[in-house]
Amino acid sequence: MNAVRKQSFEARPEYLKANFLEHIAAMGRPRDWQYITHAPPPDGDVEVLLEGFVLPRESVRLHGLAACPICSPESPKYMKGHLLWSRVDGGLYAVGHCCGHHYFQDGLLRQALRRHSSSERRKDDERLLEHNWMIPQAIVRAWDGMQPQVRALDAVTNALRAGMSAGLCRSIHRMVKDTGYLLVSEKVDRKEEMRGALRSIEVPFGDRPLAGASLLRGGSRPMAQEGKIGGLVAAIDAVAWASQDDAIWWMCEQPDGELRRLVSIVEEVLDCMRAALADLEALRAFLDPDNVEIITAWSRQAHGRGQRIQLFNEEGVISIWRGGKRQKKFRLPASILQDAGVVPSLERP
Repeated sequence: MNAVRKQSFEARPEYLKANFLEHIAAMGRPRDWQYITHAPPPDGDVEVLLEGFVLPRESVRLHGLAACPICSPESPKYMKGHLLWSRVDGGLYAVGHCCGHHYFQDGLLRQALRRHSSSERRKDDERLLEHNWMIPQAIVRAWDGMQPQVRALDAVTNALRAGMSAGLCRSIHRMVKDTGYLLVSEKVDRKEEMRGALRSIEVPFGDRPLAGASLLRGGSRPMAQEGKIGGLVAAIDAVAWASQDDAIWWMCEQPDGELRRLVSIVEEVLDCMRAALADLEALRAFLDPDNVEIITAWSRQAHGRGQRIQLFNEEGVISIWRGGKRQKKFRLPASILQDAGVVPSLERP
């Protein structure tokens, strides 16, 4: 075995991680790093300083795999490993990804990896929130501006589903999902028929795709975007910090789970707000007078009299007829046509 280069650290040397990675990128051999102890580590309390480092492909091609002080000190065999700091002797050890689990007793390495993963996730969450400390306030302000439009979106979408029927809405959504066009059955010319061949095929209806059909997705449950977004915003409003210092103090006091929960809520509410704005655009396009006429004309050809659907938009008054009977009539809320503003975005540090 080559001479062991050993240095002991009384405290976890977090500051050396970047130096180790630079060494790996340049030299590719962990055992040659000036701070590494290339010997089996003490079988005791250990912490993961760097999890899952990978040797550069070019280094592996030139120098081969890395030697593990536990199982292969003189016969290199690993490409992915962990940089460990021992609380027992203060040494730094680079070990292979797999053999460390068998070497340390009582799952010590597994526990250390779990702690390290949790610690790294918390650091990422803290960096994200510190960099975006104003995002809770921005979300609350944006929701104040768009809530009336989302409330109107829920009401109008639910009225459309009730008037047209949830089943027909699902059918139309599936039909136009790929091509954008409604479909009708067209009989095959009998002269070209062969035994066992199809008697009809589905072809696109008309020369214009149906716009805005994405809002017809879902089942029979009422659309309730206002309630979902409002609940998430209420949780965020409770931590709308007045300054970056307030944000930092708040994060210092929170356990890992609460920090992760806030990040998840922020990401979810931003996704929901963007989806609501997209649905508002879809609704405006769907209820355009020329667009609803496509559904009326299509249903006239695709359905019998008892199932025929007719939609009308007469200067903002929506009428829905099914089977010759009027199912719904309502005026579009003025807020549907108003600008709902812009959804804030998270900036990655």
